[in-house]
Amino acid sequence: MTEPGAISGAAWGDYVRRGQDHFETLSRSYNIFAVNAGELWRHLAAAETNVAISIMLMQPGPRNSSDDRQEFWAEVDRLLHNMVASAVSVVDHTRPLIDNYSHEKAFVAAWKSRSDRVSQLLQTKFLRRLRNYLVHKGVAPVAVTMSLASKAAGEEWDGTTIQLSGPGLLQNFDWNAELTAYIESFETGPPLRRITQEYADEMAGLYKWLLNQYSALHVPGVPPSLIAGTRGSTWLTDE
Repeated sequence: MTEPGAISGAAWGDYVRRGQDHFETLSRSYNIFAVNAGELWRHLAAAETNVAISIMLMQPGPRNSSDDRQEFWAEVDRLLHNMVASAVSVVDHTRPLIDNYSHEKAFVAAWKSRSDRVSQLLQTKFLRRLRNYLVHKGVAPVAVTMSLASKAAGEEWDGTTIQLSGPGLLQNFDWNAELTAYIESFETGPPLRRITQEYADEMAGLYKWLLNQYSALHVPGVPPSLIAGTRGSTWLTDE
């Protein structure tokens, strides 16, 4: 016979298993995004910090006029698509986890505050809308700018910037006024490596916090859905 106020072992076990499933799914989904973002940066950096590759990309003619150029741009297309698609998947896989802990009001509020801040960043809004662009257009328009300014001895050369073409993005696609202004704020177009790094850094901080909350949410004892009481504000820290 279970005493009044005691926790059902079966219910607690089910609660823990559900939590484990949600956290494992989200962790794996976030890791896919992080790997995709890293692969994109490394591919872009290999060109932006290498004079020979940069000159090859600056040659006149269509993208498919040489095997090396065609291979480089095909990989940019693939990696960019993978990154933005996996970013949306992470968001989709987060919702069931948060819903599972809807009874944890302080946790949900803390998550919402952090998530809303990242969602309101222009980089976030742009890249999430870019996914829709890629769905409808297939590939993103690109531009390359290059500076041959000399570097001090020992400094890495980084005279090339691979960008999404601003005029190309704005042609025949419905961007809202805020994102139109964001695209137009760059002389040629959004610098691809920089904006994806900024976005991924914000996502890394957000999901490091969230994935670290498993222990706080599963302290053996008192899940509010099973017994009256609260666990306090363990999840309100930034650790």
